Amino acid sequence: GAPALVLNSDTLPEALAHLSKAASNNQPFRELLDGGSSLVFTPAPNEHAAFIQLCNFIVRRQISVASASSIAGKLKKIVGGVWTPQSVLSNEPGLRDYLKSGQSGKKVDSFLALARLF
Repeated sequence: GAPALVLNSDTLPEALAHLSKAASNNQPFRELLDGGSSLVFTPAPNEHAAFIQLCNFIVRRQISVASASSIAGKLKKIVGGVWTPQSVLSNEPGLRDYLKSGQSGKKVDSFLALARLF
């Protein structure tokens, strides 16, 4: 396969383009992103749509949709109701407290890393 893409401010536009292309060619993936978007982290300002989709994708990895919806709802409450890069960064302690262990802790790391890119 292709080499892994390291996500940083230089590669973010390329990564989002790949995501968009993959989504347009793959119905289940499109539904994952769109379903993810309706997953509670919306409605949001359009400028945060890509950030929200990526975070939804992170939340939904390896867990059921019902669990993801429940987790997303709690995460959204923690950040004050609007999921944006700024709200995620400013509520890091609350997010870490809620998603403490193992894979969940890594999800918070991913949210924060993404928030810094946007």
